[in-house]
Amino acid sequence: MMKIDSLNLGKEGFRSILGPLETEIMEIVWEKGEVGSRDVFKEIKKKRGITQPTVAMTLDKLYEKGFLDRKIDRGKGGLRYTYWPTRNRKELENSIVKSVLDHLLQNFKESTIAYLSDKEKRI
Repeated sequence: MMKIDSLNLGKEGFRSILGPLETEIMEIVWEKGEVGSRDVFKEIKKKRGITQPTVAMTLDKLYEKGFLDRKIDRGKGGLRYTYWPTRNRKELENSIVKSVLDHLLQNFKESTIAYLSDKEKRI
């Protein structure tokens, strides 16, 4: 289950629910499909000064929040994690909209319905 902790209305797109590094990582994982943490690190290192442990911790955080899934393999160098998105971009967008609307309807039902009804008339 994907966990959305907060919504930052001052940010655009996925940055409204994810941090800048999390968003960059999700973009890489969406582009590549299934990817190892070292591969993600190599991509991000091109754009910013960052350490591999920071990337690995962020991937783990995205896994814990439900944005990524993973498998663990044992290799020569120890454990290797391979990640892939639990949802594509569109599915995540739809999930965010549903979560936000569910929250608004639960907490501000009349105002939310009135706004959506009025908005529909203008479209």
